[in-house]
Amino acid sequence: MFSRRAFVTRYLLAPLAANFAVLGWFASRDPGWWGLKGVLQRLECLAGRQPVLVQGLHQELPQAGPLPQRLLAAEPGQPRLETADAQDWKFYTVPAGRPGQTLLFEVRPQSREMSFYPRVSGEDSSVELLLEQGGTPRRAALLQGKQGVWTPIGARWSASVACHDPGAPVVAHVRLTGPWAQLWARETSAFF
Repeated sequence: MFSRRAFVTRYLLAPLAANFAVLGWFASRDPGWWGLKGVLQRLECLAGRQPVLVQGLHQELPQAGPLPQRLLAAEPGQPRLETADAQDWKFYTVPAGRPGQTLLFEVRPQSREMSFYPRVSGEDSSVELLLEQGGTPRRAALLQGKQGVWTPIGARWSASVACHDPGAPVVAHVRLTGPWAQLWARETSAFF
């Protein structure tokens, strides 16, 4: 017969240890691998936390086409769209004599994130992205300039739209502040 200690070890502790090892292995995997990535993102949305913005280190402009979008308005005044040195690219910037401008885009995301290409120089310049869907705009990104340094052309920023209804348009508020704030666009489309 088994002693009480052997019984506890063999029939209680050993199976628990094996189950914890398997559970630990599953937990160490990417949540998308075992089907909970969407569930975890929804829980973050319900808790009021937006998934983190990812700044890409990609230093080139995309070859793929832009997302379906349209420029709704520019406040105040008309948008200022300058021609860039890169082929087929332009950039929105603050009109001369104004401290800043907000561009409103209606974008139809095709996935859980959308990319954009801001560029700034100087402490007085910044690009801020706020996303709105049927409510108050919420900050999704802020790029603040540094004195005497331009951020790279083609540095990709990705904003999560996982908390927004799939297939529904998202209104993107882009606040350009200062003389050296830019939002790069292919023709007039700024989101990819």
